[in-house]
Amino acid sequence: MRSTFNLKEPNKSGETLIIFSAYFKNEGRKFVYSTGESINPKEWDFTNRQPNNLTGRTEIANKQRNIKRQLDRYSNYFSDLIH
Repeated sequence: MRSTFNLKEPNKSGETLIIFSAYFKNEGRKFVYSTGESINPKEWDFTNRQPNNLTGRTEIANKQRNIKRQLDRYSNYFSDLIH
């Protein structure tokens, strides 16, 4: 089982939802869940599939850290359910 985060509309000019998806190879099924979190695609790291790692105390950096924390919670909770 592998899981990842993607943007619902990666080419959108404004904010778009972050989608959690997991693929179950044995069952041949894909689980897709909307996290309820949204981010501007300019602030998204498409290679690592997470918010850009900004430092500092700016409002954008704080928002991205909060989103990253929430995405980690989703990922950890899902991992705990599977194992």
